[in-house]
Formats: sequence, structure tokens, C-alpha cells
Amino acid sequence: MSDEIIIDNPVIIDDKLSEPEKNATPEIKKDAVLFVCSGNTCRSPMCAALFNHKYAGLTRHAISAGLSTGGEKISSSAVYALKKYGVKSTVDNDYENHVSRTVTAEMIDSAVTVIGVSSAHALSLIMRYPQYATKITSFDTDIFDPYGMDDEVYAYCLKKIDDALGKMFSSKEENENDGKDM
Repeated sequence: MSDEIIIDNPVIIDDKLSEPEKNATPEIKKDAVLFVCSGNTCRSPMCAALFNHKYAGLTRHAISAGLSTGGEKISSSAVYALKKYGVKSTVDNDYENHVSRTVTAEMIDSAVTVIGVSSAHALSLIMRYPQYATKITSFDTDIFDPYGMDDEVYAYCLKKIDDALGKMFSSKEENENDGKDM
């Protein structure tokens, strides 16, 4: 046996967060919708921000994560697209300060539904977390990855996200709201 010391729980050294703390599980509100993409810098944070903007005031709140991330900030082109679309970064929808994080079993467990931005993301989630297969789905159309492309491509991607959100949630949200004004 060697005298090597193994630290299972990294700590803060020189005011820098260790990897697990950077990817700490965010607080998930009841009935959270979790959007998942690859790197959590483009598509899934745009999905969460747009969802929170469109469906503000409902009982659901969206968050996002990625299959493999590195603590990166949201893409400046994603911020551009959201602002162009009229989505404001607010205390309750603070996408401008978003930092990518890796999806965890705890995040999936706490969410009411998990949406892969493509069928490949959903399949990967089901393979990694088969115990949550009944919560995992994808949009009816895969959302292409705009990573590395110009601002207008991100804006077009956000339009595709909006279309997909509308197909997935509009009839459900209308049904949930039926009778509440009576």
C-alpha cells in the first residue's frame, strides 16, 4: 500500500472552485423542466431561458445541463439571440450569468421532465440513467447545434427552439390553465 493521499472531496484552493463545485447541482424548483444538450453553452440554456420567459407565472421553471461540460459561460451568440428575441435576463431567468454544468442523477430525479434537445441526447440520457427513462424525452424535431456559427444562426436556432417548445407545451399549458379563471 502506498502513502499516497487521495482526496475524494476537492476543496476551494486559492479562491478557485474545484470541478465538483463548479458543476454543483442547482436548486431545482418543484415541477422543474430540465433541458439537456452536449456542452450546456448554446441550445439547452436557450431552451431554459425561453421556456422561463414564455411560461413565467406558471408552476414550472426550467433549468439546463449538458452531457459533458467544462464550466464555460453561455455563448455570447446565445445571449445575442435571446436578447434579439426579446427574452430579458432577470433574477428569475438569469441566463447572462449561466455557467455550464454536467447533468446528474440528482438533477434528473428532481425534475418533472427531462428534454434532450435531440433524440441522440435523449437516448444518451436513457442509456446513462435507465431508472429515469419514463421522464426523458426529446423534441419532435432535433435542434441543430449552432456552436461556433454566427449570431444569426443562433437566432435561427432559437426560432426552431421556440417552435419545438410551442408544439410540446402550448396544448399542455392551455389544458392546465382551463378552468383556473372560473
